Amino acid sequence: MECRGCGRENKADSRFCDACGSALAVRCQACDRELSPDARFCDGCGTSVASGGPTPPVVAPSPDTDAVRKTVTVLFCDLVGSTAFAESVDTESAREAMSRYHSMAKSVIEANGGTVAKFIGDGVMALFGVPEVAEDDAERAVAAGAALQRGFEPVRDHIAKRYNVEVGLRVGINTGEVVVDEADADLVGDVLNTAARLESACTPGQVLVGEETWRLTRSAVGYEPLGEVTVKGKRDGLATYQLVLANDGSGFAIGGVGHPDSTPFIGRDEELGRLRALFDQTVSEQQARLATVIG
Repeated sequence: MECRGCGRENKADSRFCDACGSALAVRCQACDRELSPDARFCDGCGTSVASGGPTPPVVAPSPDTDAVRKTVTVLFCDLVGSTAFAESVDTESAREAMSRYHSMAKSVIEANGGTVAKFIGDGVMALFGVPEVAEDDAERAVAAGAALQRGFEPVRDHIAKRYNVEVGLRVGINTGEVVVDEADADLVGDVLNTAARLESACTPGQVLVGEETWRLTRSAVGYEPLGEVTVKGKRDGLATYQLVLANDGSGFAIGGVGHPDSTPFIGRDEELGRLRALFDQTVSEQQARLATVIG
């Protein structure tokens, strides 16, 4: 760095001339711009004066390349009357009852192939289709909804008998697309909010499903259409369908997952024969074939 007073060339990091003692001008090491004596960053390029290196740019987070889109069925359930119950009993009693309810819910959901995503106070969020997607995710979620209502009856009766408090269970189910990360830990999608809104629109003892879940399961499950409901955060009304439960507590009123009365698959013998012949030909000739099935 050259001294303006005597012209002597000083070291680059010198602040005063070692020949005449004059203060040396501070210049940016990146763009050579003259800086004020107390400058911490260059006002021309943003370089840090102290470090001599550029200030790291602010970079927006890049999209998660591992995120994938999945169709899942979401089940929400929660208790009605739990606030009054918690106010009327001691903390240990409330915890005992909630533990009994959570244990039942987890067991029922997992028995039907679902995954408990989280417990939220007296609420439970379960996913069907995470981590693995299956074609009967919606049916298994509905089966779980029916089983939750049946499994909750002993819990409800226990609370009523022991604590003299009435509580009920509401279940909302919805199917749709979400974007999830590689570990299936972070889900984003309107289907989650809609399932929660359906649950909040229930009355105790109901299992309420959205339109897409109804479409996927209506051939095997009995429903009563309830029309559209207006819920918070939704511009348009939500079409809702109430699951019709059997009077004997055995499950669905009609049909059901794996029920013998479910609509059988008939016909298409000729088409299936063509597919099998094409497969055999592919294997024998070791050449790829393309078959397009439209239906």
